[in-house]
Amino acid sequence: NSREGGAISFGLDAPIAVDYNFGLGAFAEDDGSSSFGGFVGAGFGYTTTTSTTEDDYNSTLWNESDISKARSYGPMAHGGIRFGLGENGNQITLKLSYKKGLEKEKYNFFGATFLFGF
Repeated sequence: NSREGGAISFGLDAPIAVDYNFGLGAFAEDDGSSSFGGFVGAGFGYTTTTSTTEDDYNSTLWNESDISKARSYGPMAHGGIRFGLGENGNQITLKLSYKKGLEKEKYNFFGATFLFGF
């Protein structure tokens, strides 16, 4: 938890997307002829977060914590690129994603992912 005074946080991002893959890593039976590849996709996502923080009204009898939650759903899109590393089959994937919130609060989520695969 990066919030000051926070004890624990939990987050879940559950997208359902259709992707178009190309080049390196697009197929399980890749012949290794490409050293670059990528993907683009779109779909629908659901995100929820929960965190606890110590309250400002602690008493000598007990300590309480407040729980805050945020839920969001809406259309999402993502895309990324893959690079091959040498001849041993390792790959690096860089991905960017965005989800537009449709709920009353209109939470929008941006994401970045770095993956290293063997």
